[in-house]
Amino acid sequence: MVGSAPHADQGVSASRHSASGRSAPVVYGKRWEPFGEYACVSTDNGTTWDIGREIMLAAAPNGDLGYPASVETRDGTIWTVYYQVDRAGEKPCLMGTHWRMKAR
Repeated sequence: MVGSAPHADQGVSASRHSASGRSAPVVYGKRWEPFGEYACVSTDNGTTWDIGREIMLAAAPNGDLGYPASVETRDGTIWTVYYQVDRAGEKPCLMGTHWRMKAR
């Protein structure tokens, strides 16, 4: 399914990152089940998003999460930082995921 910005109607904080002229991902936290940090890719500079191929970057035990930000490293991988709870019952902390977009 291709649609507008992922979950724009949900009040989700998102961070869009343009990766070296390739497909551009947007990263966001889902504060509803399944909880976690996600990415979605646009191949037309953000006009549409392939929400049917959403990428889960990190699962979370609850919805206390979000505010992701990403940078692309020299080797083309992406480093995304965000806050969330690691385990149920713990306080949230800063966390990160180092990942690479797959070729489409």
